[in-house]
Amino acid sequence: MHGQTKILTDARGWSLYTFDEDQPGKSECTLLCATAWPPFEAPASARASGHWSLIRRSSGVLQWAYKGSPLYTYRLDFKPGEIRGDGAEGIWHLAKP
Repeated sequence: MHGQTKILTDARGWSLYTFDEDQPGKSECTLLCATAWPPFEAPASARASGHWSLIRRSSGVLQWAYKGSPLYTYRLDFKPGEIRGDGAEGIWHLAKP
């Protein structure tokens, strides 16, 4: 938590982000984009639950989504709890419940 704002994190506490150019259930962040914004990958055994769902990336990897929005971490967040990617390029945002 940051102040009073709740955000989504992975199990290790790293901030998760959404990308405005994604379509519901489909990631548009590939190649170089996915290098800077690594997809929040899900194991093959993962199962959707509640607002959490899974999408299959073009590479075949499963990625977590929340309320249909694919989720990412940010390579310039250097420790859990950092939020350096929030607002990046005006199209990246912290994922919030």
